[in-house]
Amino acid sequence: MKVAITRPAVYLTESIAIARSYGFDTFAAPMILLRPVEDPRFDSFIHRLFEEEVDFVIFTSANGVRYAFDLVRSQEPFINALNRTNVVAIGPKTDKSLKEKGITAKIIPKEYSSLGIVDILSPIVDGRDVEIIRSDRGNVKLNESLKRAGAIVHEANVYTGVSPDGSWLVRAKELIKKILDRDIDVLTFTSGMTVNNFFEIVREMGLYEEMREICGEMLIAVIGRETARALRNFGVNADVIPNAYTFEAMMDAVFLNRCVR
Repeated sequence: MKVAITRPAVYLTESIAIARSYGFDTFAAPMILLRPVEDPRFDSFIHRLFEEEVDFVIFTSANGVRYAFDLVRSQEPFINALNRTNVVAIGPKTDKSLKEKGITAKIIPKEYSSLGIVDILSPIVDGRDVEIIRSDRGNVKLNESLKRAGAIVHEANVYTGVSPDGSWLVRAKELIKKILDRDIDVLTFTSGMTVNNFFEIVREMGLYEEMREICGEMLIAVIGRETARALRNFGVNADVIPNAYTFEAMMDAVFLNRCVR
């Protein structure tokens, strides 16, 4: 069984190894290229952090951790300041990235998603300063929901995800051709951005309706509810959503769906 992996290139080696550990063949074509961004709000965040005006700092991905640290010159004071606040990691991968930097995440939601963060923070953020460090394509519902819970919310963007170009675009089109040739059994998505960029390329190739039809015939696996919602915007339903929102849990769910009867 051949599984298509659409995660950013930085995760491909790890993702391919996980998929192969379940006995799957793989074809990897990243649907996101990650790029740093300059956001003046990050400097404002740093100022509030060092002035000890911050109550919660939310990291919504391991990428957010990596790109945030790329922006900080004096990392030890930054680490110490973060550890004096309540750091929130969206899931175990983000938590691992924080630990590698010497930061303890005091809060990790049961559901590894923006919705999970809202559920766990809403009862405790009224009147508190909440900082969100993430990409410029983050889910606005996180901000809105925390504001409704009474939080003072600030967001700083440290990276963006753009559509593949160059050799990666060639690779993406090769994946699309393989899907149309029915050479892919399972198509996986790990974020709304991977979904949006995939279908943007499909539309540019003039293959949208054909792709929608084929997606209805193959197994589609997504990493969580928010990614499934992004997929539905294109008229496609997810067949597999793992209970834990990680790539390994998604591969496990695919294995149970297809290989265990």
